[in-house]
Amino acid sequence: MKIIWNKTFIIVYLMTFLSPLWLFGQGEPSVGEWGIEDYKKTIISEYLKNKDEILEFEEFAVFETGEKYFLCKSSYKWESSKGIRETIFIHLFIFNKEHEFKEELIGLQMDELLIEAIAQGIPGIRLWDTSVFIGDFNHDGQKEIASFFNTASAPTFQIVGIDLYSKNLVYYFNQEVAFGKPLKPTLIPVEFMRYKGMNGFKMLRMVPPSEIPSVKYPYDDYEGYNGYSDLAWFFYKWDEREKEYVIVEEIDPYYSNEIKIDILESEEKITSFQSEVNEKKPNFYIYLAIIISIIVLAALIVFIIIKKKGK
Repeated sequence: MKIIWNKTFIIVYLMTFLSPLWLFGQGEPSVGEWGIEDYKKTIISEYLKNKDEILEFEEFAVFETGEKYFLCKSSYKWESSKGIRETIFIHLFIFNKEHEFKEELIGLQMDELLIEAIAQGIPGIRLWDTSVFIGDFNHDGQKEIASFFNTASAPTFQIVGIDLYSKNLVYYFNQEVAFGKPLKPTLIPVEFMRYKGMNGFKMLRMVPPSEIPSVKYPYDDYEGYNGYSDLAWFFYKWDEREKEYVIVEEIDPYYSNEIKIDILESEEKITSFQSEVNEKKPNFYIYLAIIISIIVLAALIVFIIIKKKGK
């Protein structure tokens, strides 16, 4: 009888210890079975087709429902009459819990002098050595991606984020910016600032022929306006209802900033993309299971002692 009781005690204790781990484990996505190298191999074989090389790769965001987002810097090389040429791409890869993915191009290589000019107006963390920046630009408690495309057609400035409900990538801003050739390489094309009590940024852009800018491209004592009568500065602010940056008005380029917007001082201040439920770390559940098992064990010991005294 004593042997049977001891076996029953062991079985009950193990079930009590393991059941919380099993229950909480059911909420964890199957995507956790993959390591970061598995995601890289999938991207190389299915997207890059082994033609491009991954130079940098890191996790950007993760949800408890299984979605994972990775930032990737890749190199594409080809042979031309001038020898081997290389183009650098910055991607955002979005994986669902079935490990299916889609790609968003968020940046291209740029001249270092241009990137240095950009960095003076964009707060947050510069991603590797690229023209991509990470920060909470709209002050909603989540991190976004701000980036520049210096393409052959027209340079573009964009800010993208992730919708916490649909898990889709959303564009908060995407518009051509006056930048690069033939303008000065030291020109700061976008500058986050506070203007008339509003947080946002000013940006230099082309003005359509139907509009006449009141304040032209900043006057230069040596070059004058240099013929750029179709360029003007405009201020954009975050619209919480529309969930995008909207234009406010044309702004004097010499306007004195009320205060520089300090999006982030360090990487530790970036908020991760997780729901409130997922803010509890997996270790929390382990500790909870251990505490429950200890309580049950103590209760069983007390029960045994009382039972023996009853005899």
